[in-house]
Amino acid sequence: MNRILAILVGIMCGAALVVAAEGTKYGKGVTLDTATSVATLLATPEAYVGKTVRVDGVVTNVCQEMGCWIEIADDDKGPGLQFKVDDGVIVFPKEAKGRRASAEGTFEAIGTPDEAAREQQQKSELKAPPRYRIKAMGAVIY
Repeated sequence: MNRILAILVGIMCGAALVVAAEGTKYGKGVTLDTATSVATLLATPEAYVGKTVRVDGVVTNVCQEMGCWIEIADDDKGPGLQFKVDDGVIVFPKEAKGRRASAEGTFEAIGTPDEAAREQQQKSELKAPPRYRIKAMGAVIY
């Protein structure tokens, strides 16, 4: 009886490790096999606007109010990209910060960095560079 119990406990622990290795899926999860680095996306953004991309990295920030976005960077010191979802569609946990993640969605330009830049743009008639984010469809947090 003890042997059977030990075997069952071993199987359950093994199953828990497999689930942990697979991570927790949010939304549609990830379907693309190949990831693009944040550095590559930011170096040549025009090549990716409107395309579905996958990013693997570290969660460097999470929306603290509704969990409606996460920011993922190639590593914990590099620049990150925001993965934004419609409010309530996916809720990212605050505890995701610092954990590894894979996420995918549509790469998009979202305009000028802030209101001051917009005002300056209107005064000088110069175009401020767009910022970029990813309209997220899914993620896996490990």
